[in-house]
Amino acid sequence: MGVLIRTFSRKFGSLVKNATGNSQNLQANYSNQLLKASVRSFSVSKQSSAEADLVVTIESGVKTIRLNRPTARNAINTQMYKDLAQTLYDSNKDETTVVNVITGTGDFFCSGNDMGDFRDNTLEPDIEKKKIWQQIFEKFVCSLIDAEKPVIALVNGPAVGIGVTALGLADVVYSIDKAYFITPFSQLGICPEACSSHTFPSIMGYGKGNEMITFGKRFTAAEAQSCGLVTEVFASDAFSSETNKRVKAYAQLPVKSLVYSKELVRGPSRELLHAVNKREGVANFALRETKFHKDAIMSFFNKSKK
Repeated sequence: MGVLIRTFSRKFGSLVKNATGNSQNLQANYSNQLLKASVRSFSVSKQSSAEADLVVTIESGVKTIRLNRPTARNAINTQMYKDLAQTLYDSNKDETTVVNVITGTGDFFCSGNDMGDFRDNTLEPDIEKKKIWQQIFEKFVCSLIDAEKPVIALVNGPAVGIGVTALGLADVVYSIDKAYFITPFSQLGICPEACSSHTFPSIMGYGKGNEMITFGKRFTAAEAQSCGLVTEVFASDAFSSETNKRVKAYAQLPVKSLVYSKELVRGPSRELLHAVNKREGVANFALRETKFHKDAIMSFFNKSKK
């Protein structure tokens, strides 16, 4: 499938050219604080056991990638970023996968970065080790940019930080009505990630996009749908049955048609998205060295101890 899409991309590009000339309790405390104010956060591990941080199953063409840390509200740690990137890249080559589905276990979709990992990275004195974490995160974003098959997000509850920004790289986003969406980057002294500095203003409009990624405004599911981030909102009692019905129907469609259609939509912007991912990484790497950010992280942990 990789050879197929690369061949198609070359042909399509040519046509265009010619035509134009510890962490679990702390994470729960963190999420609780967000209900009152605003602060940042996603999870993965490729085994299929119920205890794995990421549960990956394939059935009838649907690869379901389930964030499986309900006691940590599905916060993403470093290993999970590695595993999620790997499973998305594997999907490109896997003939049994037609569509990718990302969802969460329990009442949360994703509470963002694992705050224990985030603190350790912030306070790590070795710059080279910090660069490794940044590279792992950026590779996860790359795997969403490079996904050749549709990525469908089933947002089963609140989404924070990377749990929100990654949605801008999904192809379809279905949300439960009780979900909310928040990206409190500025409150932590950092800045947008996962290409959201480009995707959110493009999807939501310049003003609404900035309200979310710059000012950390909390959006309800209905508000997120009204500005295009969410495709459709479902009532709590119908969310699972209705979204599963649609996903199963999508997986019956011819995979080559889906891949070509996605390439027509994503292909022209892929190079730009990779550049945005790098630019955001440079900015966030610099901001994580500032006193404001380090103080914000330590303030969070000090509050969590009380």
